[in-house]
Amino acid sequence: MFLGFILIFMAFKSFPQTMFILFAGIPTAIAGGVWLQYLFGYNFSVAVWVGFISIFGIVDDDSILITTYINDLFGKRKMKSVRDIRDTILMAGTRRIRPCIMTAATTFIGLMPILWSTGAGAEVAKPMAIPSIGGMAMALVSVFIIPCLNAWHKERKFKKALQKDPGIAETGIMV
Repeated sequence: MFLGFILIFMAFKSFPQTMFILFAGIPTAIAGGVWLQYLFGYNFSVAVWVGFISIFGIVDDDSILITTYINDLFGKRKMKSVRDIRDTILMAGTRRIRPCIMTAATTFIGLMPILWSTGAGAEVAKPMAIPSIGGMAMALVSVFIIPCLNAWHKERKFKKALQKDPGIAETGIMV
């Protein structure tokens, strides 16, 4: 997890965005994985942890996808108001939600046969699939949390800059 933090921080050069990426999706994925694991009556095992680790990567990837697109849009536009920030975040969120939902759907659909399997190896494969399916289902919440957290962060930066220089509302600022 620490290595993931370092790599994401090096890519975004923003501590808040790194924290948003890591701590918006992973807790929801854990909640979904543990919930489904409880429903199916499985205990924690090495196979379950492998399932959790795999889902953490997918969830972080979706969060990185959205955050990268948000940063790209903010790099192309000057913000003159909080409304501009919200419109940009909304545009980024609506354009990137489909790829994230497609990732979740393919993961979910791809693992469903494993979940219902009864043949040889099912006792090992099922515990890996359960946290991945539950985590992916719940991680879709992070697709909505990440843009909200980025909007909050960008609005705070904009308001601080506006307090220092009220002329920003006329000329615009790169947030």
